[in-house]
Amino acid sequence: AFQESEVLEKVTLGSGVEKIDTRAFSLFSSSKEINIPKSVTHIGDGAFLACVSLDSISVEEGNDKYHIVKNCLVEKETKKLIAWNLEGEIPTNYSITSVGFGVIYTTYYKESIEIPDGVATIEMNNFYYCPYLTRVKIPSSVTNINGNAFKECDNLTSIEVDKNNQYYMDDNGTLYTKDITEIIK
Repeated sequence: AFQESEVLEKVTLGSGVEKIDTRAFSLFSSSKEINIPKSVTHIGDGAFLACVSLDSISVEEGNDKYHIVKNCLVEKETKKLIAWNLEGEIPTNYSITSVGFGVIYTTYYKESIEIPDGVATIEMNNFYYCPYLTRVKIPSSVTNINGNAFKECDNLTSIEVDKNNQYYMDDNGTLYTKDITEIIK
């Protein structure tokens, strides 16, 4: 809808908006604040992809579908992480079970990310083009890492997988399926 805006610093949606389409606000590189009204019931994949200046995400009280956990936008029912601002931490204690499409890309400048226990799915292009990312820690709960999850993370040299993970393993910073039939990164 508004892809690739370099001028909008604040995004406040009207009270009647119900749906935010896939990649609706992607590449809003200067947006610092996004306010989501209680009327929103659907947010498409990558809706906030590459909002690399994002400082604040808020959801109006009374929204039945989404809420904020540790400065992160989370879908209540599925516990899917939708957006993560620069200051936020990925919620722990099983507050999320999946990390949505391209969410980590929003944290463009992060050097190290530890996926919390409880997350089962890392979606496609999740860490896409994170040039400063050097280290990722994956817990035992991850059962599915979708294609190109770490695409163009050229400085990612340390991937650590919990030894109890039944689906993935690491060896000298390389991520493999547990049966060593596929190299993930």
